[in-house]
Amino acid sequence: MRYRGRIMLELAILGLLKEQELHGYELKKRLAEELGFASGVSFGSLYPALARLEAAGAVGAVEPVAPL
Repeated sequence: MRYRGRIMLELAILGLLKEQELHGYELKKRLAEELGFASGVSFGSLYPALARLEAAGAVGAVEPVAPL
């Protein structure tokens, strides 16, 4: 993915995560809904983008809470 494409994907991810917490699959689904033309976002692009954002401190992983 080109640099410009990476930046656009990361901005789209941040915009969606600002609205609500989403996991990978749900995030991929919402990206397809919101960005119609870019609905081909693969997990191979999504997860590295999330890793870059996490390394930059822009997002964080949330561990699921086990039911009692």
